Amino acid sequence: MNLKTLGAMVAVIGLALSIATSATAQSPTASAAPVTLTVGTEYDLFTSNPLRVCACGNEYEFLGLNYNMLLRFSPDDLTAAPELATEIPTKENGGISEDGLTWTFNIRDDVTWHDGTPLTAEDIAWSFTYFVENRVGAYAGYLPDDPTFEAPDPTTLVWNMTVPTSAPLAPAWAPVLPKHVWEGFDDIKVAKEYENVPAVGSGPFQLVEWEKDQFYRFEANEDYWNGAPQIDEVIFRVFENEETKVLALRQGEIDFVDTVSPALFESLQDQENIATHRAVAAGFTSLSFNFGGQGPQASNHPALQDVVVRRAIAHAIDKEELVERVRAGYATPGTTIVAPLSPFHYEPTEDEFINFDLAEANRLLDDAGYADTDDDGVREMPGGGDPLVFDTVVIPTVESSVPSGRVISQWVSQIGISMELRPVSEDKYYDLWRSGDFDAYIWGWTPDPDPNFILSIFTTDECLSWSDGCFTDPEYDEMYEAQQRAESLEERKEIVNEAQQFVYDEVPEIVLFYSNTLQAYRTDTFEGYIVAPDPDGWLLFQYGADSYLTVHPVSDEALGPRGTGSISTMVWLAIAGGIAAVFVALVLFRRARIKREE
Repeated sequence: MNLKTLGAMVAVIGLALSIATSATAQSPTASAAPVTLTVGTEYDLFTSNPLRVCACGNEYEFLGLNYNMLLRFSPDDLTAAPELATEIPTKENGGISEDGLTWTFNIRDDVTWHDGTPLTAEDIAWSFTYFVENRVGAYAGYLPDDPTFEAPDPTTLVWNMTVPTSAPLAPAWAPVLPKHVWEGFDDIKVAKEYENVPAVGSGPFQLVEWEKDQFYRFEANEDYWNGAPQIDEVIFRVFENEETKVLALRQGEIDFVDTVSPALFESLQDQENIATHRAVAAGFTSLSFNFGGQGPQASNHPALQDVVVRRAIAHAIDKEELVERVRAGYATPGTTIVAPLSPFHYEPTEDEFINFDLAEANRLLDDAGYADTDDDGVREMPGGGDPLVFDTVVIPTVESSVPSGRVISQWVSQIGISMELRPVSEDKYYDLWRSGDFDAYIWGWTPDPDPNFILSIFTTDECLSWSDGCFTDPEYDEMYEAQQRAESLEERKEIVNEAQQFVYDEVPEIVLFYSNTLQAYRTDTFEGYIVAPDPDGWLLFQYGADSYLTVHPVSDEALGPRGTGSISTMVWLAIAGGIAAVFVALVLFRRARIKREE
């Protein structure tokens, strides 16, 4: 072998090994990689920009891992608890002024941003002011009545109100952002275009990598003020459907799955090295109606403006049967918009209850003049006109949406109403929602434990922000503002009950059922999950990041290499070895040929 041949061979082997080494360094789950908790999900991030988060996917898991809040939800009972604040202000500790217009928070002095910059009260004051001034829909509702915020020193935040309100006692699910990163965006439209990866926050983990439709990866914050996590990173792997997600759990490719359907949940029970967990219902699935407030381009059926039609549909739905047919019993029939998990949940009395009664549904429609004048089985508007055919959007990737639509459409056909189901993707749904091009849709909410947020979505101001269908009623708007301004818990609870009853009676949407969250995880890889709230809360996807701080490997030998969907290190090493072997074979063949020619 001459020097040129030897040099070429060394170069090729070096290249192959370089590729393998590069893959080892870049792959977040290589054999020499850090300790990685891998979570399976069908939901990719919609955005990594906290100013653009939507009510879908796993944005709130991203916010909880990457950022801190002023107050948090206690993992014990989901009541307000300090996070960046050191305590909750009261009049007794001097935190609330006598007139109730000024609240003063003491702020921790040991928190740093992921880039090492100290977090101060100025960051909190700037963040909240930015949300209010720019009407950032996801957060402004937590900061009512145009308050102002000051930071007289690094550890003091002053919340100034225009009217007394208990709003600061409801943890504002609004991430505190680093002023030094975001203050350069004077234009909110420009700020919303910022990609924000890596995402500088102060939370226990940092989003450092996102491959759309593949995975998103968080690295542990070793300097976290509340103690470093016991794992090095969390990877959320995105699957096309829950069947492949559950298969990956069975095969040990991932450690945890959330929101499993009842059938697959039961298939995992009693499986070796897999545990299942049935968590309390935090939210609900609903049938929401469109009221056409999105603008002149909105297209909705005029009959849905009539509460009689909406109440007739509610009477036509057998919620107990729906729970059995769609959720196999892993849910409870729904009533009001504040889930039973919340201490503010209210149940209508027997006299107020809208029960399953097809005869009553038909009577309501008959009395209101909705008649089937052409004997085709579908009623028309009073005096003739449009038939009661409702364009109903269902979302195949949203659990229970399609099967609920199928069952409900059968029931309402018995009262002379046709629900034409239109399956669309989540992205397409958002386009329809913004334009108002639908009559109804089936999805749901998992709101805050505090009722303020879920009550807010039915206010006039939330049309084209959080509102499901631009429902508006001035009486309800006054109720919502009144519960925010209540100065005692008892007074607020009374108003919140009235608001829940109002929505129940007016039926802007029908709460179908409160679904249990069904989770499963490998018992041979990680342990140390916290149930929050105790005893029947969630293991992950909680109202906080508690389990991510405490979860740890079962043993040093428990974890093997698992991919994110990219080529693994071992494959790259095999490729490298193959390239080298082929090259050596070619060299030997060349030498043999030269000898024969000689």
